[in-house]
Amino acid sequence: MTKVDKKLRTVKVDTLKKVEVMREIYNQNLDMLGTVALPYRSVEEQVQWWKENKQYLRAYLFEPLQQPGEYVGFITLTDRGSFATPILAVNKKAWGKGYGSEMIKAYLKLAHKPLAGSQLVSNDAIRHMNKKNGWIVVGYANSPNGALELVYHPGVSAAFPGTPGIQAIITRYLFDKYQGSAYPKQKKGQSERKE
Repeated sequence: MTKVDKKLRTVKVDTLKKVEVMREIYNQNLDMLGTVALPYRSVEEQVQWWKENKQYLRAYLFEPLQQPGEYVGFITLTDRGSFATPILAVNKKAWGKGYGSEMIKAYLKLAHKPLAGSQLVSNDAIRHMNKKNGWIVVGYANSPNGALELVYHPGVSAAFPGTPGIQAIITRYLFDKYQGSAYPKQKKGQSERKE
């Protein structure tokens, strides 16, 4: 276990019991995580997902230092070669306590490379935390759950810093994944942005 800042400790997800804790938090947050359509997962579906994906990702639960075993959230970091993609979810009972920002700082350190992500424009809390922690909006897209901002972080690793070339790779990845563009998507009936 690694101590993270003052409030939380990271716990590596390495047992099916911890995978189940992740599932419970994930299912609570489908509407906030949903930059792509996410299914509710049963225990069996979560275990299957874990078995199929664990070679590509690292996952961590977070517990308050004063409440060991009371997990307040999780992160996953999926390795995409020259960059990583994170997922963060906070237990709804723990919202508003500053844990999300602390978890973002933790995954920036744990990633060891630049990161690519997306955030719902309607999720002011994550947008504020991401901006505060150095994420940069590189594009826009639409999803079934609403408008998205496509975001890039250069990472905090001196060994694998973000470069303009890596940012370009990440931007292309995000545009391809979300059919994104450099400008906000127009609603039907609005004129296209003039260049």
